[in-house]
Order: sequence, then structure tokens, then C-alpha cells
Amino acid sequence: MATKTCKVSGCENKYRAIGLCGTHWKINKSYGTPTPLCHCGEPAQTNGGNMGASKLCKTHTLTARFWNYVDIKTDKECWLWVGSKTEAGYGLIYWKDELKYAHRLSIELSGRHIPTRWYACHTCDTPACVNPNHLFAGTPRTNVQDMILKGRHSHGDSHHNAKITDEEVLIVRQLAEKGVFLSDIAEQFGVTPGYVSEIVSNRKRPLN
Repeated sequence: MATKTCKVSGCENKYRAIGLCGTHWKINKSYGTPTPLCHCGEPAQTNGGNMGASKLCKTHTLTARFWNYVDIKTDKECWLWVGSKTEAGYGLIYWKDELKYAHRLSIELSGRHIPTRWYACHTCDTPACVNPNHLFAGTPRTNVQDMILKGRHSHGDSHHNAKITDEEVLIVRQLAEKGVFLSDIAEQFGVTPGYVSEIVSNRKRPLN
């Protein structure tokens, strides 16, 4: 005699009761159906019917978790990230098996695309802010120009034989510390990646 399996399509587990396996029986008991759906129509992440499970799909479960870490205020105010942060104050969240910057993810969740190697920039200049109204996607050059405009760079005197100014040297080092690709930095300032590497390693234009 063949072993009876769960009646849910695609499930090959042995049935427990009312034609359902143990897992789908628990889900059915909690949700009234063995195959609950998220409001978007995708299968819900029910965690086997355990207490506290969400009747949301994986994407919407993650979205809800994201906003649980945000102190939401008015549209014009900063929405501060209250979860994990970098030393510089930028929010961090583990999202789809990857560690993400919260402000960058906020832009993506608002439906805007950030091209590869572009940056999530703040109009408010508050690292912990994830208010999508305060964020925009910018190129590495835009990011540098924004730093200069807001006075977030250090000042210095120009060197008479230098390819870039002392001010720009400091910006180069700041960008490298943020993890910006050396090739991107080089393109911004019209120099070679090798020259940037020497500045970052302090072989050229050493710090005083």
C-alpha cells in the first residue's frame, strides 16, 4: 500500500490529518488555509505556522522589517535609522543574504533604481537618515561635488607641482576610506588609478 502524501501541490511529505502533512496542517490551523497568500498574491512566509509568523511574502516581510528600524516623522524631517550603523553613522541591514546600506536600500524600496557603482546621496547630510525624500542616486563625481558644496571636505593649499590640489588629495583619501573604487576616483580627478593608489598609500602627497 502506497504511503499517503500531503494534498498540497508539490509537497511530498507524509500526511498527518485532513490530507495535510504536519507543516501544512499547522499552517492551516493558524491561517485557515494551508497555502496563505500575501496581499500581493505571492505565497506568504508562514514559517510552518509558528507563532509570530507573518502572512507576507518574503519581499514584504523584509520590507516590514526594514521600516521597523526607522523613526518615521514628517516628510520634511529626517527619518533616522535606529538599527545597526557603521562608525560613520550610516545604517546597515542584512537583506536577502547580503549586508546593505539602509539609505541605499531606502531609495530602492521607493521604486527608484541606483545604477551599479553609483551612490546614495543625502540632501540633508545626515548619515543615519533614510527618508527617501532626502536621498538621491548620484555618480561618484556627483558625490564629490556634493561633498565640496556642503563643505564636508578638509581645506588645504595647492601644491605647485601637483596634478591635484591638497584639498582634492584629502577628498581622494576620504573617498577611498568609504570604499570607492580607485578607478572611479581617478576618473573623477583626471589622473591614473596608480597615482590615486600612491596618494591613498601615502607614497605621494604624504600627510603632515
